[in-house]
Amino acid sequence: MLNNTVLRFQSLQSCVDATFWAELRQRKLE
Repeated sequence: MLNNTVLRFQSLQSCVDATFWAELRQRKLE
């Protein structure tokens, strides 16, 4: 149970990170 929650949190975190970096790159290009 705990392991499943951790995995879900990690995938969510990486998704947020990817969105954050994509956003940051777009702002640098503008």
